[in-house]
Amino acid sequence: FGSAGVDLVFEAAGNLAAHRDAEELIRPKGELIVIGIPAEDRFGFKAGTIRRKELTIKYVRRMKGTYPMAIELVQKRLINVKCLITHRFPLTKILSAFKLVEKYQDQVIKALIQI
Repeated sequence: FGSAGVDLVFEAAGNLAAHRDAEELIRPKGELIVIGIPAEDRFGFKAGTIRRKELTIKYVRRMKGTYPMAIELVQKRLINVKCLITHRFPLTKILSAFKLVEKYQDQVIKALIQI
């Protein structure tokens, strides 16, 4: 990303560290879309970063009846969700899968348990 940063960041992890990383990745006058909800139900912004970069921050409610449309798009193969699966585990390794995801290790996005 270099020093310019990115135009738009979707923060969906609901993790305070990911939120802080998102603030740093965005270019000046960029936009942060907050989707994830942290366990603490609270985010802390670096006022200096937000103000200096003049960031726009939007919060998104995830439901709003969008699931049926999203499911239809996936069923029609208009959206590829397979690329989100970064790790696969047999059922016998389910504990390892949960530990990996819980700690956000090895650049995991989604872990699939194969039954």
